[in-house]
Amino acid sequence: MHRLFTIISLATLFGVPASVAGAEEPRIYGWVENGLILPENVQVKAKLDTGAKSSALAARGLERFEHRGEPWVRFKLKARSEESGEKGHLTFERKVVDEVKVQTLGGTETRPVVVMAVCVGERRYEERFVLNNKTKAKYALLLGRQTLERMGPVDANKRFTVKPACVAPAIAR
Repeated sequence: MHRLFTIISLATLFGVPASVAGAEEPRIYGWVENGLILPENVQVKAKLDTGAKSSALAARGLERFEHRGEPWVRFKLKARSEESGEKGHLTFERKVVDEVKVQTLGGTETRPVVVMAVCVGERRYEERFVLNNKTKAKYALLLGRQTLERMGPVDANKRFTVKPACVAPAIAR
């Protein structure tokens, strides 16, 4: 252990890359990856977008409602169930944790923000997602820089470099 610390310290001092010093290389993701929405175990295509600050979901049919006196939203995502293999627009319900104002061509729009757990590779991320009512979005899930900072580098020439492999907690029924 002491030897490894000495090698890494000397490598840092002399500007040698960590990979040469024996440290583990960071995972490099493609610009599109498969992700799982947890705990439902629903697979979605995720665009890793270094040009976007925050993460977003291409939600369809947004419907706001109250649940136990709190604001919630019901929406659909283009996805595939890992358990049944069913493809299509699956329905989700989540508590609204915030609202954001977005400038659009038609003026200002207020969009709900929800928290969802997603799995990319072997890592689980609990993220805030702005719900964007898009009907023609190619990717259901967009991961922005706030998430990518914790994930690692993205290679614009690669796609589908990892498979979702997180252990999902059981759904309470």
